[in-house]
Amino acid sequence: MSRSVKRRLAALWLSLVLVGTGVGLGSASAQAAEDRLQALVVQLQQGQVSDWAVHLKGMHSADGLFLLGWLLEGGVYGVEQDLDYGQQLIQQAAEMGHLGAIDYCWQRCLVLTPAIRQHLQQAAVRDQAHGLYLQSQLGATPELPSPDRMLLEAARQGHPDALGTLYVDHFVNWSRQKRSLDQAETKLKRCVDEGISICYYLLGALFERHGDHQQALLYFQLLQLVDRTLFDAYVSEAHMEQLMLRIPQPARGLIRNRAATQLALRAATGNDRIDRFRQCADQAGYDCVARVSRGDDRCMLSYFESSHLRELRDSPGYRRCLEQLALR
Repeated sequence: MSRSVKRRLAALWLSLVLVGTGVGLGSASAQAAEDRLQALVVQLQQGQVSDWAVHLKGMHSADGLFLLGWLLEGGVYGVEQDLDYGQQLIQQAAEMGHLGAIDYCWQRCLVLTPAIRQHLQQAAVRDQAHGLYLQSQLGATPELPSPDRMLLEAARQGHPDALGTLYVDHFVNWSRQKRSLDQAETKLKRCVDEGISICYYLLGALFERHGDHQQALLYFQLLQLVDRTLFDAYVSEAHMEQLMLRIPQPARGLIRNRAATQLALRAATGNDRIDRFRQCADQAGYDCVARVSRGDDRCMLSYFESSHLRELRDSPGYRRCLEQLALR
């Protein structure tokens, strides 16, 4: 069956499922959707999804639509990549009120419809961290607290992006007073221990400002491995190339290996973007860490890391996914 035919059939099934149902499912339908989702997870653990269109027929849940959309967008686990249709499914999950889907496509592939805005406002009213953080980015509304208060509450609940935003503001204000390099380094390392990725950038910038180019390179490389989006926003490849010119060639490889070892062996922080590298602890080498950095976002949907996909990183399917991406 061609991909276009699969898409038409899948769209027909999805429209029949969603028309008139909303997000409320009877107990039998909810159980059927959960069973279908679990069957998909088993195939992910084995490394090969047999036919995504067949799975979609039973996907009544926003969780299932989000997971299938992610698979199609990434083209992994034996699923042929279909970026447009994958993002369409993620959009549909978002329309059903799935905060993970909204966050995943935020400012990238999400159409911010009135229904999604309503779901965000409802989540913010219920003090849900994802809803508070995302709603804070949209500005003030009469029904909700100020964006600053929503951001603060999201940070109190441990939302990593909210924590990062507030910590940058806090560190800038803190550093306006006379502080030593040791004081700033200690403060920022504690920030990393708490799982705030942006502090890798702050450490790199701190050392670069003080002329320690090797330490600056170490922390910028850590940021590059942990969060490519933040790295591209704050550092860039061009800046790294200029920095490397100031460092002897033999030292560059040593710094790269130090970065990998730190990530593989560090204690858990509670932030999955940092903690995912602990799977490399037995190897503690750059190759494993680089493989995880390049492929983990496409082989693991982190929103489900502690629920549906709880054991995926220990499965042969996940390891095969990383290996296949490394060969591309």
